Amino acid sequence: MAKSEPTERLRTQLRLNQQTAAALAGVSIPTFQNLLKGPYPPPRSADSTYDVPRLAEWLRDYIIRKNSVITSTDSALLNPQQELARKNKELADKTALENETRRGELIETDDAEAAWTDILARVKARMLRLPSAVAPLVLGEDDQIVIQETIEDMVRDALSEMSADWRETATMELPE
Repeated sequence: MAKSEPTERLRTQLRLNQQTAAALAGVSIPTFQNLLKGPYPPPRSADSTYDVPRLAEWLRDYIIRKNSVITSTDSALLNPQQELARKNKELADKTALENETRRGELIETDDAEAAWTDILARVKARMLRLPSAVAPLVLGEDDQIVIQETIEDMVRDALSEMSADWRETATMELPE
């Protein structure tokens, strides 16, 4: 089916050259040429013209992308009052953390890890000594209840000793 002459004339009227397309996009010709080389170039026909409906759709998407992406070089798009408020909040948070640390309400991760490593090493060492301490006490005993009570008593004694050791150690290690 052949295209009618008025339809073909209308289609050619809806095509723009680069200069007109750049003006429609609100950018200079060199900027428009740079956009052609970018990741989202304007749609160009085989005859190097720009179809108005396709260009309008690309322009809408371009404006949305441009307005939604703020980089460190886009300082003009940043709100100075919001940035100052954000900075002040960060400084206040930092000061609050430092104060909590000074009051002993907050500890460094490395200090907590060292303390827990020490605690677990003490528990392990004390629990590994239990069998040799309990064995002579239950040797020859046939009554299961007596054996169980003896073992439980030794475990409780070991835990009490460790608990007292930690409290003493904690008070000795507090910074003055």
